[in-house]
Amino acid sequence: MALADRRLENLQIYKLLQCVRNKDKKQIEKLTRLGYPGLINFTDPIDGHSALHLASISNDIDMVSFLLSLGAHPDVKDRMGCTSAMRAAELGHELSIEILAKAKADMTTVDNEGKGILFYCILPTKRHYRCALIALEHGADVNNANYDGKPIFFRACEEAHNVKELCLTLLEKGANPNAINSSTGRTVLMEASREGVVELVRGILERGGQVNVFDNERHNAAHFAAKGGYFDILKLLFAYNGDVGLIAMNGNTPLHYAAMGGFADCCKYLAQRGCDLKWKNLQHKTPRALAKEGGFKAAGKEIRRAERIANKLARPGVKNPNPLWALLLHDWSIEHETFLRGAFSFVDRGDGTVTKDDFVMVLEERANVNATDNFLWTPLHFACHAGQQDIVELLVKSGAIIDAVSINNSTPLTRAIESCRLDTVKYLLDIGAKFQLENRKGHTAMDIAKAYADYRIIGLIKEKLDNLPKPAENQKLKGKPPLKVKTEGPETNKEEESLSSVYTVPTVLEKKKMRKDNVVNLNSMITSGYTKKVDITFVPQRVWSPEATTAELIKKRELRRERFTYEVDFEDFMMPFQKNITEKARALETAFKN
Repeated sequence: MALADRRLENLQIYKLLQCVRNKDKKQIEKLTRLGYPGLINFTDPIDGHSALHLASISNDIDMVSFLLSLGAHPDVKDRMGCTSAMRAAELGHELSIEILAKAKADMTTVDNEGKGILFYCILPTKRHYRCALIALEHGADVNNANYDGKPIFFRACEEAHNVKELCLTLLEKGANPNAINSSTGRTVLMEASREGVVELVRGILERGGQVNVFDNERHNAAHFAAKGGYFDILKLLFAYNGDVGLIAMNGNTPLHYAAMGGFADCCKYLAQRGCDLKWKNLQHKTPRALAKEGGFKAAGKEIRRAERIANKLARPGVKNPNPLWALLLHDWSIEHETFLRGAFSFVDRGDGTVTKDDFVMVLEERANVNATDNFLWTPLHFACHAGQQDIVELLVKSGAIIDAVSINNSTPLTRAIESCRLDTVKYLLDIGAKFQLENRKGHTAMDIAKAYADYRIIGLIKEKLDNLPKPAENQKLKGKPPLKVKTEGPETNKEEESLSSVYTVPTVLEKKKMRKDNVVNLNSMITSGYTKKVDITFVPQRVWSPEATTAELIKKRELRRERFTYEVDFEDFMMPFQKNITEKARALETAFKN
């Protein structure tokens, strides 16, 4: 509606607004009947408030209903572009909003800044929350964004600690879980992690929120969670394959922020999950130096302990019992425990394993048989390492790469040799696995077989080597030798000589390779100091698994008692099958004695 700009119109609108304040219904009805046409929807020239604005702001539901009956339009805007419903929502007047909503007020309209009615409901009171529910029931846009590029869901997540119910409601109503503030690059997941609301973070991740997106300063959700010391959120992010080692523009990792705040449990967890312990930020400070600088002894102690263990695991030949992929699987399984127990309850054989048919069903669901973990191990690597011949054949038939190379250039064949399974090795060799490939240490399949001293596999590989076609040696080339081009002698000028000298390709002499076990070769290596060289082979740093807490141990004991009765706590407890066999054996022994 146009603002009143004439003198008579100004006098009438001010008179009408005064009557609304005084609740003089008779005078209001008289002014609307005898005054300017549409006077009920006129706004004052200063603030732009209409009669319905004043009634909504004062939460006078009787006056609101009366004005609507006289023809007041609920979508009239003031100078800021706010409707009566927006002003009522800003003050938490739920009764006024309900009446306006029944009068078919437009809940999708926006003000001069692009903000819808839900922007005015973000306050930590129950009345504002009920106002938001009414607006959502009548078509408010959950993905509305202002002209600065800030969505309503992002604005709510900025204060998620105070308006958690509103954030969860917006998410349930279809808010975008990947909503982003275009000016800063932050996502709703980052804001929820910064506020420390675990339920909201879980809801965003379950609805497809991207966990590894970073803002304009290269901070991701893990940085904000570590800065606040929110241990449960860090576990949740890692369970959804979050990168807890991302380096920000200032050089800080999540471990740096956890050390700055002195959060010892977060420092221990991030160190276990592969965060770099020795990384220095732009101030050339490691996480341990930051913890020491802040006086956080517990955090510094955890980081120091993690460094010692990482140094032990980095030694050549030391194998980490808890690789990073296993920790990721553990956290993911704990997060989805209820779903997994329900899903596997139909196929569980009673001992915690799944049958081959169920594994086939997973493959038929188009699972990626060539997927790799952090160390580039494929499912075929694991099947060969465990010696599961039927699984190996199934993976190969499903399109698994036979010579897939891991991070140290090991193939499934070398893993099968390490498991000493002759049938698996023979199967891989028969289908064309390359046994000449070398790993990073220069060891072939034969070298690994000799190291594990399995004469059956050694003989099998030797037979394959003997069957290889031998290259032809000392064969004379047939035909006439190539004719030599005669040079013209003195007629050749200096420019041609210089060009020929530049473009002449030097001849490469073939060096005869010596055998590694040759005595002469070994003596020369000893005298040259080869044996004193330090092995600088890179071995990825791996992490350890946390010890079970007292509560977890008690829970485990309770589960065992539920499954095997109270007798499981005694030392002479035996499983039912073993107990039955033992009793029968004792009965037979007693019968023979008698």
